[in-house]
Amino acid sequence: MLKIGVNALPKFVKSEDTLSENERKTLIHSQTPNVGFVMWEETEDVSLDGLELFLTKMTAEKSHFLWTFFKTIFNKKTPQTTGIFKYEYEDEHIVEIEAHWLRLLRSTAWVLDKNDFLNTPELVQIQDLETVYLEVKNHVLTELLFKKTPTQERLQVLTADERAAMELGQRLLKQGLTATDLQQFQQWRKTQQPKKNNQKGKKKRKKKEQQDSDEFNPAFLSSEELIEKRSNCGRNGGRTGGTIGHFGTD
Repeated sequence: MLKIGVNALPKFVKSEDTLSENERKTLIHSQTPNVGFVMWEETEDVSLDGLELFLTKMTAEKSHFLWTFFKTIFNKKTPQTTGIFKYEYEDEHIVEIEAHWLRLLRSTAWVLDKNDFLNTPELVQIQDLETVYLEVKNHVLTELLFKKTPTQERLQVLTADERAAMELGQRLLKQGLTATDLQQFQQWRKTQQPKKNNQKGKKKRKKKEQQDSDEFNPAFLSSEELIEKRSNCGRNGGRTGGTIGHFGTD
């Protein structure tokens, strides 16, 4: 660490004077437009001791060290990423601001792209970074620092399974469903599957009345069979004469 100018690991500290006059005016006008003056103003911010000096004369080695440092810090704890700016104009106003150390990192050229050029994180996309930044795609710093990639561009770097999973998740969110809802539905569906299999194994049986009706239905009989049925009915006392009495044999 001494080789790259680090005597001790930096610490996060509370700071007050982190905003320029123009930045303070912009924040005031965002809450109270056209205000010329305020009664008082105060900044409560978070800085990283020594970061501003370390970012001067940046090299590839210092860049790699800085990324490793922040990766380690965020794995152990979550540094405060926001501060507040307060002022009074008629009433007290409080505006949340991005922490000073984060503003410095986002606006200073310290990350290397694949061509070994230093870039500011807010102007470079993750897929353009040098491979020395380990675990960059899955780290919390990604969302805090780097330029957001448009949705369509993100889809292009996903696998087919990842894309399908993301699209399913989006459809579930639109319907107001959660992963728990999906798991419950899957469990319910498994309980219904045996019932469906049992129903498939059973054949529908005709009712006896329907069978008797079909037995004398001319649509199911040939002429010879119809004559034979009529003869049998005559010998049996015409029990079913009412059913076929309208059909002749001419």
